[in-house]
Amino acid sequence: MSQSKYSVIHKDGSETEYKWSQTKRKFIMSQTTVIYSNGSQECERLSMLLESLGGEFHKYELGIHFSDRQFRAEFGSEATYPQCAIGDKHIGSMKETLQHLKEKGLSIQIPSKESINKVRDICKKTGDINRLSDTDIEILALTLDKNNEYEEVIILTDDYSIQNVASELKLKFDTISQSGIIKKFKWAYRCRGCGKKFKENINICPICGAGTKNIISSKKDLKK
Repeated sequence: MSQSKYSVIHKDGSETEYKWSQTKRKFIMSQTTVIYSNGSQECERLSMLLESLGGEFHKYELGIHFSDRQFRAEFGSEATYPQCAIGDKHIGSMKETLQHLKEKGLSIQIPSKESINKVRDICKKTGDINRLSDTDIEILALTLDKNNEYEEVIILTDDYSIQNVASELKLKFDTISQSGIIKKFKWAYRCRGCGKKFKENINICPICGAGTKNIISSKKDLKK
């Protein structure tokens, strides 16, 4: 059975890779897919996934095709962007849409513990460990696994910390709507009082008791 690969970039900048069975994919391709968007990254990510499935796709945008009042009247006062409909069925939010697609044939890929540990070590080295969520780390680890399997995987993200760690791991990445990083950074912490620098994440200076702030300790040009 042939499969196609797709990626979803989440609101926090992370990405999850999916595989879609070609036979089950026909279920979506045969129906019109509609998304109601306010232009957020989450809306754009879901749009990219839905459009990649083929078939008839429509994106309605806030301020152009409808007002927020109309959106609330249609989907409820607590509704969040985006909202999706497939065929004549309203599916719901991005989370609900992904769950619906999963039930129709999507499968989530889980990274190895070895790759997760390697990514965490690099994050500590670059100082990005507190800038990335567990999901961010997992998608970097999954990309590392796929590259080790001789598959070329590209991370799509506008998150600079993900790009920074990816470049350190020599993983390919591309941006969605923003320009990417041009330099690799290493982060450190400096005491706001005495000026002492620390490599590790320290919130309170052990010397003078003042708070610390995140600073760039070094940077160099990124070679893609």
